[in-house]
Amino acid sequence: MLSYLDGVKGLRLENGDDEWRVFRREGVEGICNDELKVRVLFANVFEACGTDDPQARSKKGAGSERVASGDMFEAAGVDLPVSVVKFHGEYRTYYLMVDPDGAVELSLPVVKNGRFLRCVERIFLLEGGVHDVDLDDDIPSEDADLDVVVTPK
Repeated sequence: MLSYLDGVKGLRLENGDDEWRVFRREGVEGICNDELKVRVLFANVFEACGTDDPQARSKKGAGSERVASGDMFEAAGVDLPVSVVKFHGEYRTYYLMVDPDGAVELSLPVVKNGRFLRCVERIFLLEGGVHDVDLDDDIPSEDADLDVVVTPK
């Protein structure tokens, strides 16, 4: 959860200008560019930049599915090739996907039944393990004295 929150925060800090705005709908957080008609959300995945389409480390909710706007012609019960996937709505929803080794890709997935069904487009940004980043640096040890504040909604 903390890496997800850091990922969303990073998206917003790196793209906090007049072109990109905060996107928050259906319980989904990210950034949005109204001129390009593009949204970018964040997802932790098991493996990014691999040969197979990435899979999220946690199940995607119904809001993610609605925001991603994938339409696989379900009414007809037909599973069409990814090249003919139609998206409804004005915006395309990309995910910045990061794996535990630090690989990063920007992908346009179809979200279905709580997971990424397949990606229509994949842009590899950074291969994992080739940079000096320790993703566990900010994870406190079990001995750390944390003051966690829990408040009711």
